[in-house]
Amino acid sequence: MVLSALDMVLIRAVIAVVVASLGGAVIFFVKDISHKHLCALISLAAGALLSVVVLDIIPETIDLIGLLETAGAVLLGYATFYLIGKYVYHICPACAATHKESMFRVTMLMVVAMSIHSFMDGIAIAVGHETGTSVGYIIFFVVAYHKFPEGLALASVAVSSGYSRAKAIGITVALEGATTLSGGIIGAVALAGSAPIWFGFVLGHVGGGFLYLVFHALLGEMVKHEKKSTVFYASLGFVSLAVIGFIVTAAIGT
Repeated sequence: MVLSALDMVLIRAVIAVVVASLGGAVIFFVKDISHKHLCALISLAAGALLSVVVLDIIPETIDLIGLLETAGAVLLGYATFYLIGKYVYHICPACAATHKESMFRVTMLMVVAMSIHSFMDGIAIAVGHETGTSVGYIIFFVVAYHKFPEGLALASVAVSSGYSRAKAIGITVALEGATTLSGGIIGAVALAGSAPIWFGFVLGHVGGGFLYLVFHALLGEMVKHEKKSTVFYASLGFVSLAVIGFIVTAAIGT
């Protein structure tokens, strides 16, 4: 049986949601997630995001639309996430878990921010697949990679807000599922049959959003708390994705 592009995008999106759900499920086994451990997970994911942007997304976007257009698309993506983070709430849901505020308020605002963030994850999976290159596999992997601490953070904050662990997992699964899958579906349908230039602009926009997450997570949140471990785990994340990217590219050939 031959799977359609939409089928492939949905399979990848579902896997990403499952990873987020597994992250949330950690709260059933560990009562108190330490700040240090959460920082390590976030730093690992941020390093992985930086790797895929620098080594895969930006070069692929330049090939599709050119250098100046890539710069514009990346800046637009970064600016979009910056404005949401500034005027709505921290667009990095895992990072938001390190803030000491009213936990109920944190949870409600995280729902808004994570909805946007996870929707863009779905878009990223879709545009990655539509490129038809190894970049699509690498983007899928890095999205799934950072879903684990994301799910863990949302479930942890929900529990801190007074929700039971079962309800916290329910919130995590429902939110991640609805937004990531809808982003994937809309992205796949909208981009199907489109000219490569549109893939480039969307891919660059996704890369800019990823860069915002990296800089906000590492510079804005983690370094001031756990500087040495942040550098170590971010470097580990970067190198691990670089190696995976090399292996995937070598296996696929593009």
